[in-house]
Amino acid sequence: MVYLWMSKHTPTDPFILSEILDKVGTDPIELLMSGINELEPGTLSDGVATAVQSAKDCLSERDRWVIDAVYIWGHSYSEIADMMGYSSKASAHGAVKSAQKKLKEILELDYRIIRMMERKVHMSNETWADAAWRHLRAMDRCANGGEFTPDIFDAHFRNMGACVKCLDTDKLADICWSAGCEAGRALVTMGVWDIETLQDTLCSKQHDYGHDNINAFGIIGVAVRLSDKIARYKNLLGKQNRVAGETIVDTLTDMVGYAVLARMLEDGTFQLDLVMEDPF
Repeated sequence: MVYLWMSKHTPTDPFILSEILDKVGTDPIELLMSGINELEPGTLSDGVATAVQSAKDCLSERDRWVIDAVYIWGHSYSEIADMMGYSSKASAHGAVKSAQKKLKEILELDYRIIRMMERKVHMSNETWADAAWRHLRAMDRCANGGEFTPDIFDAHFRNMGACVKCLDTDKLADICWSAGCEAGRALVTMGVWDIETLQDTLCSKQHDYGHDNINAFGIIGVAVRLSDKIARYKNLLGKQNRVAGETIVDTLTDMVGYAVLARMLEDGTFQLDLVMEDPF
């Protein structure tokens, strides 16, 4: 059974999901309602789960029942026809197709679903190292695309704390990413931004720690660790750049790493097997 959470439906991106699905060859409703997050059967990330529930809430009571009957309870068309008082499976099939169409039209406007399906396009042969490199390349564009604004760390620290306290996980990956981008800009400003070294560090630590360390607390744990690094960074500024053997560069590098892990948790790629390969 899929466990879904409530949230406000937020259609933001006009990207048409069907264009991605043509490449993926996957029924989005079956994928989502079966609770498959690409690699880990039986689960959905919180953001995707809330998107599905929000979309269902926009349906009529009849259509919600039909969707649940097929994907949650696993009823056959014959059983659905009997329960709805239809004389044939064809009528039940028509009701299901109609409900599916309405749900898909809502889902294809939700940025969380779009983001998940975009990741699906990339993931067919991807390893953990591949995914980390892909996100680091995106981070590279962010780090080199703006000026470093140190005061913004305070806002990220407050926002992460607020989300963690109320267990609001929907926004955490984006906040972590923004904090990581700012850390990247700081490293660029200091002249020590090195994407290849960052990749080596991420893969080496993943090799040493494995998946369980991060999976134990998920995005909440990553946000707490990243907020600790922000606090350490602020403290280091007044401690001549070093506290107990850790420099500002070390701290900023860790912040970038946690931002990448947040994105990988969000799109499911953190669960991939680590294969140490040269990404170049």
